[in-house]
Amino acid sequence: MAEFQFTLIVDGPDLQDAALIDLLFDAGCDDATIGRIDGVQFVDFDREADAIDDAILSAVDDLEKVQGVHVIRIADAGLASLADIAARLDRTRESVRLLASGARGPGGFPKPVTDPRSRYRLWRWSEVAHWFKEHRGQLPPIRDDEAMALYNAALEFRHCRRLLEPSDSVTLRELVGMHSSGARAGAEEGRVELAAANQVALEGEVRRIYAEANAYADEVGGVEYGMNILYTPPRLRPKVLVVSTQGAGDDGVRQRTWPEHNQYAVSCYSFGKKMTADFDDAGMARMFRLETVATNLAFPQARDFDKWRRTAAGKGWLERSRAWVDELMGLMAPSVLLTYGSPTFQALTGMRKARGKPAEATYRGIPVVGCSHYSRNMATPEERRAVMARIRELTGG
Repeated sequence: MAEFQFTLIVDGPDLQDAALIDLLFDAGCDDATIGRIDGVQFVDFDREADAIDDAILSAVDDLEKVQGVHVIRIADAGLASLADIAARLDRTRESVRLLASGARGPGGFPKPVTDPRSRYRLWRWSEVAHWFKEHRGQLPPIRDDEAMALYNAALEFRHCRRLLEPSDSVTLRELVGMHSSGARAGAEEGRVELAAANQVALEGEVRRIYAEANAYADEVGGVEYGMNILYTPPRLRPKVLVVSTQGAGDDGVRQRTWPEHNQYAVSCYSFGKKMTADFDDAGMARMFRLETVATNLAFPQARDFDKWRRTAAGKGWLERSRAWVDELMGLMAPSVLLTYGSPTFQALTGMRKARGKPAEATYRGIPVVGCSHYSRNMATPEERRAVMARIRELTGG
């Protein structure tokens, strides 16, 4: 038997509770270490098994014996940074960077799965390993990484099914049809794997943005009324990315990670209710809840945006938030940007927007549809209907 090390991201009750620790031990997780960072619960395994398949399947089975525990994904499954690649190949990070950029070597290095403009890029390890075999005559071990990526794809797919249908309690074994070591799914699972691996990479980048924003808040303050970065989970290639000006209110809640669902769809505030009603009335309810991402041009909340943006803290936050919003756009690659409020439309497009009339432009090659803000009835019913009609036309919704 061999020992396999991996980390599972889990949802459910607090596994660091003393009573649950005993239950996990009895379930077979005596080789696990439990942790939590910024609200994300994870379990590190050092599991002995005949193969990686058995290690992952048994770990998921054992964790989910505890009522309410749901394994969401395998952390960083099948992905590697430049530093990871260098360490696995016993090379310097700089030598790998030169090969990846094409400044050295034969070229054709695999493309990163994350946005190439990102400061922290990730590659599919199996693609990198095969490239080194072809051009450098060395093939590092990759079977375990490919298997982990495949199982992670199944876990991600299962989690998405569960979000759509909460009563769906299919096990990992039932979903992928794997009951013995070495079993493999076919081409369809491979496509799911690729999409899931890209989603994992996206979430890693968004976690970095959350960490940077919270570190900036620790440094300069300005978030005493609260801070929101995303109102939805991050998604690859969403139909719509909503960008409003700034979260109103003063609840004092500082967001450390993204919500599990579209908060606007269940909002008790007028802005969320009106946006939800507009999408529903236009026949785009499903798109709004499952294919839309939402953020703000300014992450901190404030009672009065016009006053806030003129302060030193407001000016600094607007500059930093705008840079992070640009990163989010590049990472998620939405089909359409939907802006609310004239300041947001003008900040992204450089064009002024007339009150009460929809506007349209492009930003970084993405169509932008501008709507007046809902507050003080600036957005007329006619404008709201015209905006939704244009969104439907651009997205095929």
